[in-house]
Amino acid sequence: MDLFLPHVKKAMWIDSDTIVKCDVVELVRNVLNGDGEEVIAAVPVFSPPTGLYKNDKHGNPFPDWGIETSFNAGVYAVHLDRWRQQKISDQIRDLALRNRKYRYYEMGSQPPLVLTVGENFEQLPLSWNAKMKTIDEREDMTLEDACVLHWSGPSKPWGGNGKHLEEWLPYHIEDAEDPSADGEEENA
Repeated sequence: MDLFLPHVKKAMWIDSDTIVKCDVVELVRNVLNGDGEEVIAAVPVFSPPTGLYKNDKHGNPFPDWGIETSFNAGVYAVHLDRWRQQKISDQIRDLALRNRKYRYYEMGSQPPLVLTVGENFEQLPLSWNAKMKTIDEREDMTLEDACVLHWSGPSKPWGGNGKHLEEWLPYHIEDAEDPSADGEEENA
């Protein structure tokens, strides 16, 4: 992101499997403003990162990463000036290259970002990344309170297996993926 937005100080990453219900501009303006070193502002997950292997491909155990509070990389604000200063892209790239050799993690971009940032992130309220697969089980969050609805993981309403289809249906566009679906026959 820092390479594509070289003159931007702060931005927000929002996965495509989300619905945004609140003003993200206001959020970005109000986070990562202190003198701290935090690069990311995200909703905390009070557990170690997911997708990590316990042993390398030869069965040797990995050291503990020391991360007890992580975050989901599907929704986060980022301070791009700090990102550049701390060379976060280089650190992530190095970790991804080491992962080829040692196989620390699976699951794409989530683990390298979380492992690089560690616990050094500003914590956002839960409403900014309401995971649809678990929202019904929570006592501290409702659909009405959520600012970002996030269908993280493999279950998606458009795939026929995600929860809260009723939240997603108003945004569904029929035949959006096929611009030629106008009813006319193609010329042979």
